[in-house]
Amino acid sequence: MLIVGEENNKKLVPLKKVVVNACVVDMIAEVNITQIYENLEKDKIEAIYEFIVSDTAAVCGFEATIDDKRKVIGIVKEVEQAKNEYKEAINVFVAL
Repeated sequence: MLIVGEENNKKLVPLKKVVVNACVVDMIAEVNITQIYENLEKDKIEAIYEFIVSDTAAVCGFEATIDDKRKVIGIVKEVEQAKNEYKEAINVFVAL
């Protein structure tokens, strides 16, 4: 996970813990990964989460829990579509 700062400077958010649960049947695996990050910054941050997978793998879901209070459920989209929607959302937010 990366913190996006001024002028698109990026730095890593510390990864505290990883838990992997996997079920393998023949040549197919279903893998659930839990990653726990800790924001050490004083202020709120804008963060980008990237999880790179092989072109033979598929992502079927994403959930993020923030401060044990807020849950964000992701929708899997093609990369270009997701980037365009993200940029549009940021522009709307900045315009407020």
